[in-house]
Amino acid sequence: MIAFLTKRPIAVLISFFALMLLGIVAGNMVPTSLLPDTDIPQINIRIQVPNQSAREIEQNITSTMRDAMRQLHSLDAIESASGEGSGDIQLVFTHGTDMSMAFIAVNEKVDMLMNRLPPGTARPLVTRVSVSDIPVFHLQLYDRAGNESPQRLAEISSFTREIVRRRLEQSAEISMVDITGYTAPQVQLQPREDYLRTLGLNAGNLLHVFQENKISLGNVMVRDGHYRYYLKFVADLHDLDDIRQIPLQVNGRIFRLDELSAVSLNNAPATGAFYTNGHRAIDMAIIKQSAARMEDLQQSFQRLVAQFRQDYPDMQFRVSQDQTALLNYAVGNLYQDLVLGGMLAFICMMIFIRKPGAAILVGITIPVSLVLSQLGFYLFGISFNVISLGGLILGLGMIIDNSIVVIDTITLHRLQGKSLEEASVAGPNEIIIPLISSVLTNCAVFVPLLFLSGLAGAIFFDQALSITIGIVASMLVSVLLLPPLFLLIHRLRPFREDGKHQIPALVNVTGWYEKGIHWVFKHITITVMLVLGVMLTGIFCFLHIKKERLPPISRQELDVQIDWNGYADPLTANARVDSLLQPFRAYIERYSVWTGAQQYLLSAMRDMSSNQARIYIRLKKSEYLPLLVAQLPREAARHYPAALVEQHPAENAFDAVFADRQAPLVLQLSEKDSRTMPAIRQSEVFRQRLGYLLPGVPIAPIAHQQKLVLRTNTELASLYGVSLPELNNTLSNALKPLFVDNFQGTKELVPIVITSREYPSLQDLLIQTTVKGKKDQQYPLANFVSTSPDDDYRLITAGKQGEYYPIRLEVSDAGSVLDKLGDKLVRNNKEFSITLAGSYFDNQALIRQMSFILLISVVLLYFILSVQFESLLQPLFILAELPIAILGAFIFLDVAGSSLNLMSMIGIVIMSGLVINDSILKIDAINSYRRQGVPLIEAIHLGGLRRLKPMVMISLSTVGALLPTLFMRDLGSELQKPLSLTLLGGMTLGLLVSLFFVPLLYWLIYRGREKHSPKAL
Repeated sequence: MIAFLTKRPIAVLISFFALMLLGIVAGNMVPTSLLPDTDIPQINIRIQVPNQSAREIEQNITSTMRDAMRQLHSLDAIESASGEGSGDIQLVFTHGTDMSMAFIAVNEKVDMLMNRLPPGTARPLVTRVSVSDIPVFHLQLYDRAGNESPQRLAEISSFTREIVRRRLEQSAEISMVDITGYTAPQVQLQPREDYLRTLGLNAGNLLHVFQENKISLGNVMVRDGHYRYYLKFVADLHDLDDIRQIPLQVNGRIFRLDELSAVSLNNAPATGAFYTNGHRAIDMAIIKQSAARMEDLQQSFQRLVAQFRQDYPDMQFRVSQDQTALLNYAVGNLYQDLVLGGMLAFICMMIFIRKPGAAILVGITIPVSLVLSQLGFYLFGISFNVISLGGLILGLGMIIDNSIVVIDTITLHRLQGKSLEEASVAGPNEIIIPLISSVLTNCAVFVPLLFLSGLAGAIFFDQALSITIGIVASMLVSVLLLPPLFLLIHRLRPFREDGKHQIPALVNVTGWYEKGIHWVFKHITITVMLVLGVMLTGIFCFLHIKKERLPPISRQELDVQIDWNGYADPLTANARVDSLLQPFRAYIERYSVWTGAQQYLLSAMRDMSSNQARIYIRLKKSEYLPLLVAQLPREAARHYPAALVEQHPAENAFDAVFADRQAPLVLQLSEKDSRTMPAIRQSEVFRQRLGYLLPGVPIAPIAHQQKLVLRTNTELASLYGVSLPELNNTLSNALKPLFVDNFQGTKELVPIVITSREYPSLQDLLIQTTVKGKKDQQYPLANFVSTSPDDDYRLITAGKQGEYYPIRLEVSDAGSVLDKLGDKLVRNNKEFSITLAGSYFDNQALIRQMSFILLISVVLLYFILSVQFESLLQPLFILAELPIAILGAFIFLDVAGSSLNLMSMIGIVIMSGLVINDSILKIDAINSYRRQGVPLIEAIHLGGLRRLKPMVMISLSTVGALLPTLFMRDLGSELQKPLSLTLLGGMTLGLLVSLFFVPLLYWLIYRGREKHSPKAL
């Protein structure tokens, strides 16, 4: 085939040119995204039961649903949390699960359980967690002059909801705009209690009067022949005066509303608020249409914001948490890494080839292979993302390797005196079998990884496929394009052997190699001891190196969640946050604060309670983040000892898919027999014991909730003729506003509520609020209601094993902490049942899984090498290079201060396929010489010299391609850095082993057979 192609070089060039055009067109059609298109394997079930305690919700609803959901297929974990009036169940499935089918299955389970739930329970809301639900932008509005009066807040709220949101949602790229921080109007009716009392009425009676005298009359459907109509009755209410004049009939008399209560239009009491850089503001979360392109959304949004700033100069529009900036920065830097890596690889290769013509031929394969790879991306449905682009960067060295081997072999045949046509055919034919074997060994290590489950599978699929596409494209270019191109170019310019067009030699590689191989064969024992020393060092580094799930990523953004463990109104909570951040203002670029319950529809922050606050912080430099992470909890503990502080990376698409928010070690405490949460007092004693055993380890206070329990004296109420329904209604009416009706304002429906007057304390309310008894006698509520304090967990948490109280330990060495705790405190505790969980155990499982994958990859490599060499022995001493290279990779990781994580373990698997390529080429050359009758030691020497430059060039070009990822600070480069370090360490040591140690093993094994048969293999 190669002979045929070399006779038709123009046809080959035109064919590849057409393929490149297709690749360019396909590249423009490939989408760009931050991450691969992967589902978040999580479904949430939201339970809403107003006026129910956490214990009632757990016992009656959450536990029932949790037990039923445990039967779901591919369910990996289930966690629930029940609080006051609500509960949440989090279902985590294994990666790779069809989440559409899982969502249907969960909904079917919920429907089947509805008849087992208490009567009147609303159907729980099932939501599927998706990357598309993460806001792409946050747009924040506040008055530029700093006017934060209630009237101005109401104006800004109306402006935001009626104008800004509507204009944003008209954009085709925006799915919805989720808003929080706005104020809503409310018509408040303050009963004239003294006057009502003379009429024998109270607030509850007033509500009953309103229900009898309806303001909103609703609709009525009428039929006219074949037609049906809805008749709408509209009350003629336009403003407050109309409401004040509403006639009400009470005991046969007609009253105007303002005679019975004061009527006013106010903002509804705020249960939460939003602040940005200390300004009271409104936050809008911009949700992208799932099918929209990120670039189109960015342009459309920026155009709209610029128009807003021009049209409304009195308003401040601030964009925060811009996800497109992360995408542009990460992907843009990876494109830059790709270009720089290709240039460095070309320079390294050119130094050793020393012939500009041959170097340019090899260099041509880089852009051609990359353009053809774009066609592969399109055909396999892969996007340009930080994972797939990282795979192309890793594949750069391999892309050049094939071309180097082909050009070097053709050049060797020319130097042996063959004609240009003969060398162009004989060279590729000689090398094609080891070349295919090399490509197969590179791809073989990817095959087991494609079947990985969990996080490793989600990350590696795109990377493995992109590397494979790049390698296959490179092999096709090297075998099919380079020989005809070599022939065509040298026909136009005669081949020169006088050295005039060569680059001067910078390093005498051949001389160094001859000295090195001579020293190795002269000092065999010392060489073996050196190898053993390197291996022992690698084992020590493996034991010492930190193990974690993913490499640390440089960040400038932080998400802080604070539970004050006590009520704090929005204004007070914001003041507390400002005081906590005051020492760090010099490091902070901007920050936003959410306090209390929020008004979002999609965000999890809608479930925040009045004792919680959330802070988004963007720092001026990523170097400030460790300082803030270390000092902020201490500052909070110093000022607010009862507060719980949790710190996480700010929300983005990468963390939504891959981040592990578990603490390294979690102790889950349950009662020994009942599998329920222990009493707060018992948990506090255990927490203190843990603090004594682990000094310096921060252990968060227990998240508890102080309550007032109201007890009714039913016997005394019966004695005074007070009915229990009357008593409960009076108490309920005094404690919370009563909804009356809605009336249509100028722009929206405005609720009408009856409010009670404010009291200094609950005891004053009970004394001054009366209830009607015998003979319409009024009695204070305090006569029949008593109060007592109570303390309980704020949330009741549970998992597959039942209820538990979690104690999270943020430790760097979870293994030593477990040894310190011992069996008595944890495993054989007589008081509690303690379950151990946390990211430490997940990381250990990940290491075991990747080790098994590595073993399978090595077995596949052995099979391929056995087929190539027709020997069961030679593949063994080629594969003997692997443990040395792997341990060398551990040394590099430890010296560089990196960790053993998923990316570095993937790097080890990839390196296993790359590092033996040098030995394959060398052993193939030695075998070739021995088949020609060359003596063993001379064959080893000649084979080493023949493959010396390709081996060195391959390793250096791979190193050059990977170097840029070590010095960039973007998401993609930092994610690839441990993988690059692993490859650099393994391939550097592997090159030395291939050059010097593998020939020594070859000689040691075959030297005895040489006496009997010089040609023995």
